[in-house]
Amino acid sequence: SGGGSRPKAGDSQLLKKMTNRMSDFEAQVSSQLQLMSTDIEKKIAFLGAQPRALGEGAPSTDAVAHDIDALKYDVSELKDLMSGAKSDTAHVKRIVLACERDMEDF
Repeated sequence: SGGGSRPKAGDSQLLKKMTNRMSDFEAQVSSQLQLMSTDIEKKIAFLGAQPRALGEGAPSTDAVAHDIDALKYDVSELKDLMSGAKSDTAHVKRIVLACERDMEDF
C-alpha cells in the first residue's frame, strides 16, 4: 500500500476518448465558422449586387451604411468566436497532452 495514486488501465482509454471528442468538437466549430463565413460572403455579394446609382429603387446611403455596419459586427463576432474556440481547444489539448505524458511514466 503506497502513498501515490497509480493510474488505472482505463485512464489511457479515457484520454483517447477525450482526444477524440476534442477533435470532434474542433471539427464542429470549424464547420460552424465556415457556415458563418459563407453567410457573410453571401451578404457581401448581395450588397455588391445592389444598384449603385442613388436613383429610383436604389438603397439609400443610410441603408447601405447600416448594412455595412451590420457586416462589420458579424465579422467581429466571428473573429471573437474563432479566437475563443481556438483558445479553448488549445487549452484542452495541452491538458490532454500533459495527461498522456504523465501516463507514459507508468
